[in-house]
Amino acid sequence: MTTDLTSTLTADLTSQGVTVDANRVATALDQAWGIASDYCGQDVTTLDPMPQTITRTVMDIAAAIYHQAARDRSVTQEQTEGVGATSFGLTAWADILENLDPWRGFHVA
Repeated sequence: MTTDLTSTLTADLTSQGVTVDANRVATALDQAWGIASDYCGQDVTTLDPMPQTITRTVMDIAAAIYHQAARDRSVTQEQTEGVGATSFGLTAWADILENLDPWRGFHVA
């Protein structure tokens, strides 16, 4: 089962006053699911039921990616710090990913 968070992320971004681009939302969610899966060492999209912690973490990562994609790369400062990278104005991915720790190494049948 793959949890489709497109409508939820779109609603979250709209509530922040952001003009939503459907292609960027889809790309951001794709990348966020990939990051979560890589961190856990398995395809977390196959979990059924989907733990709320994973859903929230994927949403947070996707929102950060979505906002970063709109930034002018020439004014974005990046630094590597543990897992992932941080950019000013964004949530640190290393902090977000710690929420997935209970599912690291949890084997999906």
